[in-house]
Amino acid sequence: MPKCGTVSLEEYLKNRFPGQEARRIEQVWKGNIEEVKEKRSPSDWHYVIILRDNVERIWSGYHYFQMAKTMTLEAYLKYELANTRMGVSNPIKQADYSHWLKVWESLEPIVV
Repeated sequence: MPKCGTVSLEEYLKNRFPGQEARRIEQVWKGNIEEVKEKRSPSDWHYVIILRDNVERIWSGYHYFQMAKTMTLEAYLKYELANTRMGVSNPIKQADYSHWLKVWESLEPIVV
C-alpha cells in the first residue's frame, strides 16, 4: 500500500542482500495479479505486503500529496482522482485492506 514504508523496505533489501532483486511491483497495488503471475512465477518470488494504521496512512498521504494546500481533510476523504496507480482513487476505498488481501492471497504474501 502507498505510504506504508515500501520504498524503505525496497532500499533495505537491496542494501542487505546485494545481487538479489528486490523491488516494488506496481501491478499488485492495482490488483492486476494475473499480469504479475504472467511475468513472474509466484514460486520464484517472495511477496511482502506492508500495511499501516489507516488513519496514519491517510493523514500521511494527505500531506505527502500536498492535498492540504488545496482542500480540507473532509474533501480529501471524499476525493476521487481520475488517474491513480492504485486503480482506486479514494483514500477510504484504498484503506479496505480486507478487499486487497483477498486480491493478493493467491501470491501467498508475507503481511507486515
